[in-house]
Amino acid sequence: MKRWYFFGEFREAEAVDRSTIATVVERARQLGPKVSATPALKMLEVLDRVGQQLVDPAAPARRSLFDAVGPSFSPGESVEAGLDALAHLLHRESLSGLIETDLGGPPDLMDEFCWRPSSRGHTKIVPRGLLVHVFATTALLGTVDSLIRGIITKNVNVVLATGEELAFLLRFAELVARCDPAGPVSGCFAVVPCPGPAGSIEEPLATACDTVVVSGDRDVVSRCRARVGPGTRFIDQSSQDYWAVIDRVALAELGPDVVARRVARRLIDREPFCGAAAHTLFVDDGPLAHRLAGALRERLGELAAPVRQASTSPEPPPGTGSPPDWTVLELPDGAAPAVPRGKTVQVRTVPGHDRTAEIIASESSAVRSVGLVVPELKRFGLVNDLARTGASRFTDVCVASEPGQRVAFDVGCGLAGLVRWTTTEGRTPFVDEFDFRDDDHRDEMTLLRLNRLLATARSRSPFYRDRLPDRPLESLADLRQVPVLTSREFKDHLPPSGEGILSGPPGAAYAFASSGTTGTPKTVYRTVAETLHNARSLAKGLALSVLEPGDVVANLMFAGNLWASFVSFNQAFERCGCLILPIGGHLPMESIASYLQTYRPNVAISLPTVLLDLARHVEHHRLELKIEKIITGGEHLYAAGKEYIARVLGARRFASTGYKSNDTGAVGFQCRACEGAVHHLHEDLAYVEIVDPGTNEPMPDGEPGKVLVTNLHRMLMPMIRYDVGDMARRLRERCACGRKVRLMELLGRSDELLRVGMNLISLSSVAEAVCGVEGLSTQFRMVARQQGTVGLVIVEAESSHQADDAESRRLQAALLESLEALLPEELAEIRRSESAGVEVKVVAPGALPRNPRTGKIRQVVDERPVE
Repeated sequence: MKRWYFFGEFREAEAVDRSTIATVVERARQLGPKVSATPALKMLEVLDRVGQQLVDPAAPARRSLFDAVGPSFSPGESVEAGLDALAHLLHRESLSGLIETDLGGPPDLMDEFCWRPSSRGHTKIVPRGLLVHVFATTALLGTVDSLIRGIITKNVNVVLATGEELAFLLRFAELVARCDPAGPVSGCFAVVPCPGPAGSIEEPLATACDTVVVSGDRDVVSRCRARVGPGTRFIDQSSQDYWAVIDRVALAELGPDVVARRVARRLIDREPFCGAAAHTLFVDDGPLAHRLAGALRERLGELAAPVRQASTSPEPPPGTGSPPDWTVLELPDGAAPAVPRGKTVQVRTVPGHDRTAEIIASESSAVRSVGLVVPELKRFGLVNDLARTGASRFTDVCVASEPGQRVAFDVGCGLAGLVRWTTTEGRTPFVDEFDFRDDDHRDEMTLLRLNRLLATARSRSPFYRDRLPDRPLESLADLRQVPVLTSREFKDHLPPSGEGILSGPPGAAYAFASSGTTGTPKTVYRTVAETLHNARSLAKGLALSVLEPGDVVANLMFAGNLWASFVSFNQAFERCGCLILPIGGHLPMESIASYLQTYRPNVAISLPTVLLDLARHVEHHRLELKIEKIITGGEHLYAAGKEYIARVLGARRFASTGYKSNDTGAVGFQCRACEGAVHHLHEDLAYVEIVDPGTNEPMPDGEPGKVLVTNLHRMLMPMIRYDVGDMARRLRERCACGRKVRLMELLGRSDELLRVGMNLISLSSVAEAVCGVEGLSTQFRMVARQQGTVGLVIVEAESSHQADDAESRRLQAALLESLEALLPEELAEIRRSESAGVEVKVVAPGALPRNPRTGKIRQVVDERPVE
C-alpha cells in the first residue's frame, strides 16, 4: 500500500493511477478560490508555528524529519544545518522579507487591491492556480523550500515524489497538519507518489496545471517540458550551482580566512536544499586563490565532515555508501573544469575577471544567483557584465545573515514566477479595498496583525516579555487579558527616561517628543518605514476630506524641537500631490503673513491657536490674505473661532488632521460625509477599544468610554492597549460614503472635566460660554485651586484686544452671565456649598501660559493638593 497526502488527510492506495490523479486535479480546482481568499498573514502565521517546532535540535518534530533522511542523502551535519536554515526560513519575518524582496511589497498585496503610483491604479497579486512540483534530486529540503514558496503565494500545490523523498515530505506534511488543524495551510497541498517514472508528470495533471517547477537532470526536464500544456508556466529549477566572484583587492582587505568562513557557511546551508550542485569560486589572483582554498578546507572541516584535500579530480569515497567529504580543488587559469559533483568546490583563477562571465555562461544553462566579494567601486560594472549570464540575484557573500535569509535569497525559484499581477485603473489613490470588506474579514486581518505584533513584542521587548500571553490570541476579545499601558509606564520605559519597551536598537528611525501641554515630553520612536506608513494614513484622511492634487499647502505646524507633525504632514502632503510650503508655525507672525502673501496658498494647516493669531494679525493690519481651506489639529477649534477665521481669512472649508497623537500615530480619519467629531477608524493600522474608565471592561456600541489604542504596525516601539486619555463612543451606523470600517465619535479628553465637590464642569461648556461673549478670544483655561477650605473653579479668558480696566470688568461680568446661562444648576450647586466657589478673570491677549515647545494652552489645570 502506498501512503500519500491529500489536501489535509492521509490516504493509502495500492496504486496511484490516472483516476487518482484526476481526483487530485478536481479537488485542487475546487480549493483554488478558498486558498486564494486565505489572508497571506494567516499562511505566514501557520508556517511560523511549523518553524518553531524545528528550532530545538532535540524537538520530536525535528528528530522525525532528521530520521526520514535516508543514507543516499546528506550526512547528519549537513541535514542539521539544513534544518536550522529551514526553521529560520519558516519564521514569519523571513517569509515576509522574501515576499518584500521578490514581489516588491508586503504580504497585504496578495489580499487586497493596493494603490501603486507607478501604474496609476490599484494592483493585487494573485496566485497562478494549480502549482505542481517535480523534484528528482537528492535535495530533500529543496523540495520543501519549493512547496513553501507555493504556499505563501496562495497557490494550490501538488508535489510528485518517490522513495525516500516521498517519506520525507510525508513527515513534513504530518508536522504541518499538527500545527494547522483548521487547514488553511495543511489543506492547500497534496504529496502524491509519482505514478510514472521518477521525475515525470502524467495526465491529466500535466495539462491541467497552471505552473510546474521541475528540478532534475536533462532527461527529467525534457520529459516534463514535453508533457505540459502550452498555457503552463514552466520553471526549470535544476541549476542550483553556486558561483562566486572574488576580487583580489577585497580578498586581501578582508583576509582569506574571513571570506572562507562566510563561503563555507553558505555552502553548508545550501547543500541540503541544492543536492549535488557544483560550487565554483573565481579569484583574479593566483597566490590569493591558493590561500583562500587552504582556508576554505579548514573552515569546511570545522563546519562539516573532514575535507579531503585534492589538487586533481576527486576519487570516489572509500567504504560503502558513505557520503563523500568536502573536496576543494585549485584550478589555475586555463585548466579544464572538473566534472561537477556534490561536495566539490572549485577555486579557479581568472586574471582580471575578463572571462568570468563567459565561463559561467558556457558551463551553466540556467544561472540563478552569483555571490560577490568585490569593492563597491567595481560592483556595478562587474554585475552588468555578469547579468549577461542570466543571473538575477547578486549576493554579498561577506554580509552576515540568518540561515533562512541566505537560503531564501540564494536558492529556490523567485516568487514572481508563481503569481500574476492584476491591475485596475483608478483615479483616487486612497480608495482601499480593505475599507469596504465585511466586518468578519477585517476582524480576521486585525487578529492576524495583532498576533504578529504580540509575537514580536514578546520575543524582543523586555517590558512585554512577561506582560503578554505566550501563545497567539484566538479572538480579539482575548486582548483584554493584557494590562492597560499607562502614559507613565510608557514614558518610564523609553529612552531617555528609561528602557524596556523598544524591541531593539532604533537603527534607521525617528525620535519625536510628545506635543502635550503638561510635564516633561515623552519620546517616541518610529522606524523610517513606520513613519512613512503613518504618513500615508494621514494623507488618506486629508485626501478623502479636503485636499486635492494641485493644492498649495502652507504647513504652519511647529518645526524642529523634536516636533513630529511638521515632518509627518510634509510627508502626507507629498502623497496627496500638493505643492508644499514648509513655513512652520514658530516664526513671528509678520514673517508667516509675508510668506503667505508671497506664495498665496489655498490651504493652511496648524493648531487653532496659530490660525486664530494669524487671523487677528491679518485683521489688525488689514492685509489682503485669503485661505480657502483650513486644516486644524492638536486643540479644539470652537464654533466662534471657526466663524472668525472664516470671516477674516475667507475660509470656506474646514477639516480635521484626523484622530491621532504623537504616541499612537494615526488612529482615525474623516471622509467628506463625516461631521463633527465622527471619524472612521484606520482598522488596518490600529485596533481601538472603548472601555469603562473604572473597570477597563468593554463598553457597548453607542456608550461612552475611555479609548485604548494598539498600533498594529509599530514593531520598534510596540504600543499595546495604550490609554491615550480620550473619551469616545463607537457608533452602530455605517457612513454614507459606503466604507464599512467602523465609526467612532470623539467626546473629548478624559481630563477635560473638573470635579468641584459633587459637580463636574466640562471644558466644552465653558468654551461655549466664552465664545458667546463679544470681545473675548477663544483662548481660555479652567483652573481648580484650593484656597483654605474652599475649592475654587477659576475661568480665565483672553480678551480679543487690549482692554482697559473698565472694559475688562465689563467682559468679566458678561462671561459670568454667560456661564450662569449655560451651567445654571452646576453653578447654583457650587454657590450653595460652603466649600466651593466660582471666579472669572479676563486677561490680556497672549497672557495665558503656553507650552514653550508647542504654543498650546493647558486648558484644564488642577492645582489642588493630592491627598
